[in-house]
Amino acid sequence: MDRKSRKKAKRYTLLAIVTLSLAIAAFATRDDWGRLRDQQSLANSAEAERQAAELKRAELTEKRARLETPAGQEEQARSLGYRRPGEEPLRTK
Repeated sequence: MDRKSRKKAKRYTLLAIVTLSLAIAAFATRDDWGRLRDQQSLANSAEAERQAAELKRAELTEKRARLETPAGQEEQARSLGYRRPGEEPLRTK
């Protein structure tokens, strides 16, 4: 064997070893990648739930602030059918 062919053979051997090593590593860690995907999915779901809860909390805080004002209390009472004594409902033609 001449020098050139030995050098070529070493390159191919190295390439084969690296390729085989990568294949073995990918095969050995396939379950870990599946678990990682599952955990990422759970984290995304939890984040979506957190954002929905935060939005709901903001809405309730706004509603509470509105109901603590006299105008908000009157609005709530009227939505429940309250009328002041002697008050006549407005009729439109």
